[in-house]
Amino acid sequence: MASLRARNRARVRHEIQDAAWRLFTEHGFAAVTTQEIASAAGVSTSTYFRHVAGKEDLLLQPMLASSADIVAAYAARPADEPVARGLAAAIRGRTAEAADTDLRRWRAAMRTAPELGSRVTLIADADRGELVRLATERGGSGLVVHLVLAAAEYAYGRWIDPAADEQSLVALIDAALDETLDGAWR
Repeated sequence: MASLRARNRARVRHEIQDAAWRLFTEHGFAAVTTQEIASAAGVSTSTYFRHVAGKEDLLLQPMLASSADIVAAYAARPADEPVARGLAAAIRGRTAEAADTDLRRWRAAMRTAPELGSRVTLIADADRGELVRLATERGGSGLVVHLVLAAAEYAYGRWIDPAADEQSLVALIDAALDETLDGAWR
């Protein structure tokens, strides 16, 4: 169990993030200051900076955490499971765990910061490398890892696109992974 200090830190960070996403959605990323975020979260600016490196962190960090969770989920899968099936299951599991409301709120906030779009990815580079390492240790192929990740990234790109329809991330990822695993593209 996390210490009281760790729980309080997580709570304050969540309150800051919640306030930021709301303000970004209402006013646009560029128009919102760190002081406004701190005030909306009910914390001082110095407290804000103890918990958050900057505004960008509030949009980028959730994806980095999710990326690490996918690696952990894949590492916990049976070692003899085919790489494509195991990685797809890890991605699906992590995506399904994310609350749809949080995903929609994050996407709405993220869409106000198109300049950050190129920095947001479903899987961070370091985590991509770790997935390849795990797969090859298990006798699998790094190419298969990249293929499955490309399908998931394609779905993610469709979901984050402001011009896209409002399908859920889970549905888009499921469809892309199904098509990839079934080989329907061959």
